[in-house]
Amino acid sequence: MKHYLLLILLITAFISCDSNRVFEENVEIEQGVWNINNPIHFEVQNLDTISDYNFIINVRHATHYPFSNLWMFVKTTAPDKSVRQDTVEFFITSKDGKRLGKGLGDLWDVQAPLKSTKLDQLGVYSFDFEQAMRYGDRASIENLPGILDLGLRIERNTNE
Repeated sequence: MKHYLLLILLITAFISCDSNRVFEENVEIEQGVWNINNPIHFEVQNLDTISDYNFIINVRHATHYPFSNLWMFVKTTAPDKSVRQDTVEFFITSKDGKRLGKGLGDLWDVQAPLKSTKLDQLGVYSFDFEQAMRYGDRASIENLPGILDLGLRIERNTNE
């Protein structure tokens, strides 16, 4: 009985520490190789039009990821089907080559802000992330190795 009570207290403490989170989902990338034709899709609903939200990208990568950054196309579709597309650069390492985020062995988790905004419509929003890495000015990198998971986190901005 004591173990169950302790478990309930720990779960409650963990959940209460993250009370600003309103959505978080991470998608595993098949075999840790992100194909250019395999966008990662998220659908989010039940966000209000009063709160200011922080949108955050989660990336889990392996140490064999060959670049210091990750370029992505982010397509946001609003409930009225209007579409906004952004190009985002996500940093994996700092300028001096040190890995960002938290690591354990070969795995690293990095978070970076995507944007802060208020939403102007109620309903379902969809977010599609497509890897957009290139060889300099040349061809696209069709299969990007070392990206294991990609996620979207949305939290209430408490700095309103």
